[in-house]
Amino acid sequence: MQFFFCWYLNIHKVFKAVGLGEEDSKLQSDAFSTLLQAVGASESLSPHTRLVSVSRNVMESSLKQHYAIKFSSKLNKSLVGTHKLIMQACRDSAIKYSQVSRWLKVFKGRGGRRTGRPSTSTTDNNLACVRDLLNSDRQFSVQMIAESLNIPKTIIYELLIDKLDMRKMCAKLVPKLLVDDQKNHRVTVATEFFKRVEIKPHFLDNVVTGDETWCFKHNTERSRTS
Repeated sequence: MQFFFCWYLNIHKVFKAVGLGEEDSKLQSDAFSTLLQAVGASESLSPHTRLVSVSRNVMESSLKQHYAIKFSSKLNKSLVGTHKLIMQACRDSAIKYSQVSRWLKVFKGRGGRRTGRPSTSTTDNNLACVRDLLNSDRQFSVQMIAESLNIPKTIIYELLIDKLDMRKMCAKLVPKLLVDDQKNHRVTVATEFFKRVEIKPHFLDNVVTGDETWCFKHNTERSRTS
């Protein structure tokens, strides 16, 4: 898996070093197609050669497709052409057309090639990019988000914790506090319970509830000796 990612980075560095322009678009297009085929080739590996779980493969495949879309934006490829190549290479694991469209707009909106340090500010644009990425897949790690958006991990942590108020739960980044939809759902459920109680007063007798119980042990002898 990591071989394909490193291969892409090396190709990208070569293009940047030699300064390929529009006149070399055929060479860049061939390399782009080869990259997509490499992404799809990971699906043909036998079970004995897989070093990660299926969920990990899906996440890495999605991340590689984001890199491919970013590469496509630098080549000024169309949305239809980009999605067609991804479908041909990744087939069932290809991301949706709407996701390709959204990410192509994000990458093209950054003004193409940039020099200097990567973005280190918690701007609204970076915040929106992180939110969109997590909405597409909650299992993205901080490292994957940082590599995909070219933003330092420290900034990603700040965006996740301070701005989005999210925490890592069961290998997923989830909101720490309830959002408006979740609050409204709780109100709706509570209202339905009240209506059922009015119709059938003994309705709650069929509901089993529970709560945590804290048991503290105090060693008197040890406390006195200390």
